[in-house]
Amino acid sequence: MFILKNNKIINSIKFFILNNFNDIDYKIQISKFCAIKIFNILFNKKNNYFILNKKKKRKIIASDIALLVYKNSDIKIILNVFKEFNLPINYILDKSNIFSTLEAKEIMFILKSILFPESITNICNALSTYLFDFDFFVINKYIKNKLMYVKLIKEFYDYYNI
Repeated sequence: MFILKNNKIINSIKFFILNNFNDIDYKIQISKFCAIKIFNILFNKKNNYFILNKKKKRKIIASDIALLVYKNSDIKIILNVFKEFNLPINYILDKSNIFSTLEAKEIMFILKSILFPESITNICNALSTYLFDFDFFVINKYIKNKLMYVKLIKEFYDYYNI
């Protein structure tokens, strides 16, 4: 699946790292930035955003977009900001911590290996996730074989570029 902007493939995932977790004004600014981006994706006539999936192209709709927040209390800020922009929003308040799930840990392993593919530990952790599903023997074979290992590192550098 790809995201197209004016018929050109763009990155579909954006990360915003908060430097000031407890600064309300900072959170409001980040929320406004996200709201503007989402508003432009959904309603800006100059930029046409589409999802391309199996050679089928369709317009992006609100339910295609997701925001993950660190704290449930941050939802109140986002709701207020999104109301200003008349953006539709549905949210799920979950008391559990999404970052403690197996899926979140595995995504972290994969992202670390993409950011730092020269680390054997990062590569091994990523390959052992459900997404790659390599067992110990296959991973060991990749690590022991210099050519296979270099190819693997190159692949993770390619993921970084994507």
